[in-house]
Amino acid sequence: MPYDGTKLPITNILINARNRLEKGWCQGHFELVSEDGNSVEYCIYGAVNSASSIMDTNDQAIDIANKAVKTIQFILNEEEIDKWNDTPGRTKEEVLEMMDKAIVRSMSHE
Repeated sequence: MPYDGTKLPITNILINARNRLEKGWCQGHFELVSEDGNSVEYCIYGAVNSASSIMDTNDQAIDIANKAVKTIQFILNEEEIDKWNDTPGRTKEEVLEMMDKAIVRSMSHE
């Protein structure tokens, strides 16, 4: 799903998190690093955390990361993102589709 134009901070975090998930998604772990250190897989929370870590750790950056999480919770209609992520049978495609919806929502609400 291509995204063009100016990206606002919450949208930026969600897009960067989605990109991380597309490269590698996992269940049951925050993140998994391969033995050679060349690849990383993330759960949804891990991807958002990694994507937001490029920002300063000031209150504004933390607020933006929390808003990104709340956007995902809204799309899922579920507060426990990790529970949704780790549901047996969940697929990477479902995770990416959900992230696309969160990105679209964030673009219309920032």
